[in-house]
Amino acid sequence: MMNTRTLLVSFLLGIAVPCVAQITVGAIPTGILCANVQIELPYTASGTYNAGNNFTAELSDVNGSFATPTVLGSVVSTASGTITCIFPAGLSGNGFQLRVNSSDPLELGVPTAGLLMEAPDAGTSATATICGSTVNALPLLGGTPEPGGNWIVVMGSMTWGGMGDLLAGVTNGSVVEYHVTSPGGCPAMALLEFYTVQPPNSGTSTSMSVCSSDAPFSMFQALGGFPDAGGTWTSPDGVPQSPIFTPGISMPGCYTYTVAGSLPCASASSSLCISVNDAAVLGPNFSITLCSPTPYDMGAGLPPGGTWTYLGAVHSNMFTPGVDPIGPYVYTIPGIPPCQAASLTALMNVDVPANAGTNATLNWCLSSGALDLFEQLGGAPQPGGTWTDDSATGALSGATFNPAGVPSGTYVFTYTVGGGACPAASASVTVNHSGVCIVPPQYPYPVE
Repeated sequence: MMNTRTLLVSFLLGIAVPCVAQITVGAIPTGILCANVQIELPYTASGTYNAGNNFTAELSDVNGSFATPTVLGSVVSTASGTITCIFPAGLSGNGFQLRVNSSDPLELGVPTAGLLMEAPDAGTSATATICGSTVNALPLLGGTPEPGGNWIVVMGSMTWGGMGDLLAGVTNGSVVEYHVTSPGGCPAMALLEFYTVQPPNSGTSTSMSVCSSDAPFSMFQALGGFPDAGGTWTSPDGVPQSPIFTPGISMPGCYTYTVAGSLPCASASSSLCISVNDAAVLGPNFSITLCSPTPYDMGAGLPPGGTWTYLGAVHSNMFTPGVDPIGPYVYTIPGIPPCQAASLTALMNVDVPANAGTNATLNWCLSSGALDLFEQLGGAPQPGGTWTDDSATGALSGATFNPAGVPSGTYVFTYTVGGGACPAASASVTVNHSGVCIVPPQYPYPVE
């Protein structure tokens, strides 16, 4: 039986075409057509076909219309067989029809009815440059891939957890396939190839305390982890900063270390927060020599909060001459970690008050010779002092007064000893000098 198209062509050509040809499409498994899939479409052709005849498979639109059919494939043949067909991507719905037409004679085949076309979308194959080795892969495919598919590693050693689209262990040149399947079993697949860029490593943020007396140090060495070298530092107030921190001079606070990334990797930053504790400062050691028995405050002017010790035993800050032993007293003030404790030593001494003896007055004549003035002092004078010639006789040498050549008269000589912590002591010897000494007569017997 000839269809309308055949009759129209025959009428136009004025040729009588016998109604001997009929073409039907063979069975479609499950009745489902899969978009973007190649199949061998069976067809049955009854009747006689001329040499050079083409059997052509056509697909209607989703409403079954062949007004603008989609050609799926063709074969040159005069008998039943199969046609290699590739169904276009993107078509889906229930209502598609298939038919196979011949060219010689011209015959429109019997269309199938109500075929379901399923078109799962795996997106389109793509290459992607990623930062690091872990990635959410689905957005990197081209097109609009459906979620919920499976990832298959084609090249590389990456892993997929079996859910979602997170791939781990991605290396440069890794390739995966993304597979999705329609409810009717139609497959779709797209390839994704990776190029990787190593992300920058700025280390891990950390904090530390330093002492104001510590030496300058490299902040890079103080970061946690294993940061990349070559980054830049920013001070707590946002100003570019040297990588060297100088305690007591550099600003305390959080410093930011930034390592620039290469696209698509963003820059990485970490922070080093530094607090600075003031070092305990006590000043130099000192030595004190006391004379007065009044107690002395060794800690006057020193920072409070420390401890005094004498030979390791705790002692108060008060030193009492004549009661406490002389020697080194150590004052120690604790430091705020990491600052060390600070100490100083006060060497305490006590002077004995000076003793110049007591004043003396004597008569001395020229014939008596030189006079040892020290021997004339009263009391118990301590040696080592100095004599002064108060009357400017010019006849004093050390502690000796030589009256030769000195006119008669009264002369005063002063002895001074001591000094230092205790005040110096002085005593005077007054000499009544005369030229001739009168010796009283010596009686051979006592006068009764």
